[in-house]
Amino acid sequence: MDSPRGDGVSVRCIETQAGLVIPLEPKDKETNTILFNGLTYKTLVSPHTGRIWLDRNIGAKRVATSSTDSSAYGGYYKFDEANVCPTGFSVPTEAEMTAETVGADVNNTTTAFTSFLKIPAAGSRIPNGVYDYVGFVVYMWTQTAVGFNGYYFYSSDIRAHFAISDTDYNFSVRCIKD
Repeated sequence: MDSPRGDGVSVRCIETQAGLVIPLEPKDKETNTILFNGLTYKTLVSPHTGRIWLDRNIGAKRVATSSTDSSAYGGYYKFDEANVCPTGFSVPTEAEMTAETVGADVNNTTTAFTSFLKIPAAGSRIPNGVYDYVGFVVYMWTQTAVGFNGYYFYSSDIRAHFAISDTDYNFSVRCIKD
């Protein structure tokens, strides 16, 4: 019996709108702008994973111009408050953050800043309200919970890795597109 299906034929589907082809992946490094809480963020495409990220920490006035750029630190959030991303974005998982940092040769605060994410050393705000290691260390929440604690990205002048923290500490947040 003859089949109406062709052998050796492949089909590629693309999304269209009113006859216009809409690219499924952005072609430019800076792809879009998003107005959120009174600030305009741009989106960036990761050269490592192709995922889309906001160009700076939530609450930051600008993209970091150095690892100690205080206008780029953004807000400090407890783990339970860290889901502060705009609609369509979320706090990255530990695996998503690993792929863009330690999995992509980010091994200290210098390489955290020179990465495409331009991560500043914002330090943290500890539970008693005191700011700690500002300008020296990166503390950035992931959405990954470990029991009653949260997983975060840490970077100092000598190393970068992931660790577990009490959820009452206040760290920076960066958002990735869902």
